[in-house]
Amino acid sequence: MHWRPISDLTDDEFEIAVRDSRLVVANSCNGPHLVDMITDGFVADALKHDGMWDWYCVLPELPDEASG
Repeated sequence: MHWRPISDLTDDEFEIAVRDSRLVVANSCNGPHLVDMITDGFVADALKHDGMWDWYCVLPELPDEASG
């Protein structure tokens, strides 16, 4: 798990990470912030281009989720 530039966030990565509540975004003033589609309503394109967030990371899966 490491922070990457928000411009690297792909639509596929966004959908999977948000579905599993594992997407975290941050900037130099705010963060980290766990993205939740129910409360945030973000889409990957908006996160990349709104200028608010600089970095993102995808939290690792919990052990029981990884096993299926």
